[in-house]
Amino acid sequence: MIFENSSFRYSVIVPVYNEGLNIGRFCERARAQFPAGGEFLVVYDFEEDDTLEALESLRPEQKPSVIRPVRNRETGVRGAIVTGMRESVAPVVIVTMADLSDDFSRVEEMLLRAEAGADVVCGSRYMRGGKQVG
Repeated sequence: MIFENSSFRYSVIVPVYNEGLNIGRFCERARAQFPAGGEFLVVYDFEEDDTLEALESLRPEQKPSVIRPVRNRETGVRGAIVTGMRESVAPVVIVTMADLSDDFSRVEEMLLRAEAGADVVCGSRYMRGGKQVG
């Protein structure tokens, strides 16, 4: 569904489960590598998730300019992604993990392809130029 009145170019869904140790580095990398115009939805399962406290402790300049916690209305990572998609307000949705296992260097290219009319744009470590470390 395209939201023509959205002020966001894209929404990023970040399913989390006790990612308190990773969320600061995730935010730092997201600020540096994602293009302007996005909202970040940190989708958590329970109020005691240590991601929330770690996120709250970050200074505004350490986080993407628009980042909001969203309570998962379903269960598990699949449910978090579904909840995030329902909560997103942008015409393009990106799903990424807080553990920094994804490469953000191609996000702009992927956004351009989606904005040019692609229904789905998906990176893969198994494509030419892709790799898996570890």
